[in-house]
Amino acid sequence: MITFIQKKRDLLLEITSNLLIVEIILIILHYLTSFVVSIWIDVHLLMVATVACGFAWFFIYIQKDEEHFREITQPHMKGLFLFCLLLVVLSGLSFDLIQQNHFLKSIESSISSVQPYLIVFLIGAGFLMLHFKKESIPAKAGLTEEIMEMPAKGKAKGVGKLIYMLTGRENLWYNAFLLVILTLFFITRLYDTDFINGTDNYNVLGIKNMYENGMSVYRYSPITDFLMLKIVTSFGFDFFTIKIPFILYSFITLIFIYLSSGLINRNLALVSSFLYVISPWAIIHARITRDYSFDLMVGSIALYLCFVIYRKISETESPKKILLYLLFFSFVPLSLVFVYHNIRSQTIVVGIYVLFTALYILNHLLNKIVAGGTFSGMRAMTVLRANIRSVNLVYWVAVYSALLSALFLIEKFPFVFGFKDLDFIYFDFFFNPLTDSPWQWFYGVDIKSLFFYGMFLLGLFSFDSSEVPRKYLLILFSSFVFGLVLYGLKYETHLEYIPVRYLYFLFLPYIIIFANSVLNLIKLFSSRPERTVLIITLVLLINPTALLYSVNPVLAYQNEKISNVQVDNIGIGRFNLLQVVEYLEEMGINEDNVLVLDGRYAEFILYLDRPMDNGRKLVRRSSDGTLYYDISRKTYVQSTYFGYSELNEAVDANKKGIYVSSDKVILSENGQEEMKLSSRDFQLYDVHFRHINTINGFQIYSWDTS
Repeated sequence: MITFIQKKRDLLLEITSNLLIVEIILIILHYLTSFVVSIWIDVHLLMVATVACGFAWFFIYIQKDEEHFREITQPHMKGLFLFCLLLVVLSGLSFDLIQQNHFLKSIESSISSVQPYLIVFLIGAGFLMLHFKKESIPAKAGLTEEIMEMPAKGKAKGVGKLIYMLTGRENLWYNAFLLVILTLFFITRLYDTDFINGTDNYNVLGIKNMYENGMSVYRYSPITDFLMLKIVTSFGFDFFTIKIPFILYSFITLIFIYLSSGLINRNLALVSSFLYVISPWAIIHARITRDYSFDLMVGSIALYLCFVIYRKISETESPKKILLYLLFFSFVPLSLVFVYHNIRSQTIVVGIYVLFTALYILNHLLNKIVAGGTFSGMRAMTVLRANIRSVNLVYWVAVYSALLSALFLIEKFPFVFGFKDLDFIYFDFFFNPLTDSPWQWFYGVDIKSLFFYGMFLLGLFSFDSSEVPRKYLLILFSSFVFGLVLYGLKYETHLEYIPVRYLYFLFLPYIIIFANSVLNLIKLFSSRPERTVLIITLVLLINPTALLYSVNPVLAYQNEKISNVQVDNIGIGRFNLLQVVEYLEEMGINEDNVLVLDGRYAEFILYLDRPMDNGRKLVRRSSDGTLYYDISRKTYVQSTYFGYSELNEAVDANKKGIYVSSDKVILSENGQEEMKLSSRDFQLYDVHFRHINTINGFQIYSWDTS
């Protein structure tokens, strides 16, 4: 790229300078004359393009004497970069002090109005600083620029080496930070677990039924069900014990995030692990009794194995060893296929990591064959060897053409045949901090997505001179983008909303690349004051409220009436039910009373701790077939959302009972409206229903025909 720019410098300078002049003229016409530019071009986009074009012109111009310009501009560029970064971050925050002060609020509004231009300046300045930094690092510098150095090998052996690794001067701060990460992990995952899933508690009811009666009609995931049952059998059934498998999955994920990112950079292992530990999204999923954390765990293990085998193949010259490593590599996708058929079908999507690792392995072997002595007598091979870059270009064009064709031809639920319009909600979930319930570190910060895209792309660069870590980053990036495109173009939800929780497996490459961008930013600044300002600014992006509420969801309900701390519609809590539960208990409702519940029946059963019924099951018919769910004794379900209509059956079989519902209407089995619900008595099925109370949107009725 740089060589091309140097060769075509004069032509590129002419193009960019002419574009820059035209853009500046248009801006002047728009602001200083009556000529209305905004009719045919977006003015904000024009301003962004002008700043970007200016940086492009400057970058091309300095190629003539880059060393001279680096010495002149780099010190000033750092200061401007930090200043603009601080302005961007502060313009996106909302403090009471700013909102209540008219002067401060006007300043904040002024900065916010030019935020897009500041972000473009940041991206351009960051690119130039990164380029200058990479050019100034000697070819054999390796990881010498890291904040904390690896101790020299051979200083000690055996137990002495282990002790040195734990207590040596070079490792003391590293290990201290690692201990902080582990401590934070256990605090954030184990603190106050006395709550349930906000929805989808069917597998918990199944385990409860197995625990009480030794049977269940609901099957979720063989490994998870086995672990949950073993744990509750050993320690009893409560809201903590049912979460232990998912906390365990989360801990194993932490280990393999550390190991995988550690293959790229030792410090990257720390930063990646830290971001994972303090991510509200990861904290919530570790406490949801659904297998999204299992997917991420399997993905992290598969990625680590792929990275290790890829490194072994890259470092060996022996054909026999390469064949052996390829054999080991084949066990990774085979294991995923086994998981797909026998444990959990959703987990197969983590095969994206295996797919792109395999493509890079093939590319490496192709380069080895072309560059080596194999088939050296063939004239065609000599030609290929002289045009190795063209060979790689053809290879990747062919690969991505094949991937695009395969992507188009996929037709297996939930992926549709062909392409639909690209749904950017999947991209927004990772990069737009104002998207509903993303629960990322920067949730609620009013900063344009462009800033976070720029931050993410910064993570693709590496100061390590080794080729393998760079390929690791490309594998991560390719997997992440392909996963987003797969869901954006192909996914067809079976619900009325988009369940972005299925993208949780992509949190693995996302977190490592983002962590590398943080490290790259830190490495751009050499002085302690500069790094201190940078770190403080980045910390300001982290939303402490999101982190606090994910750790202690009860506070979310107490402070802001957030009943379900959720990702899309699944989350933790459903605390608005607790007042209803307390009221029912005060009424003396127990396991001997008949209850008719709405779609939140599973949550009510768990909070009321009603014993399970091993002789009855809920039957639900849908496009996926007939589904069976566990239910508690003397409990019926009347739900508009889920299509259950058991109220009639309940009043026919029982002379008295309690009906609790948040539905607006009562529907019959064929979907016909039978009664609108309100805070009044009503007559239905020749039975009088007396309204008792309304609590948090739930209407409570009773009937008594005795």
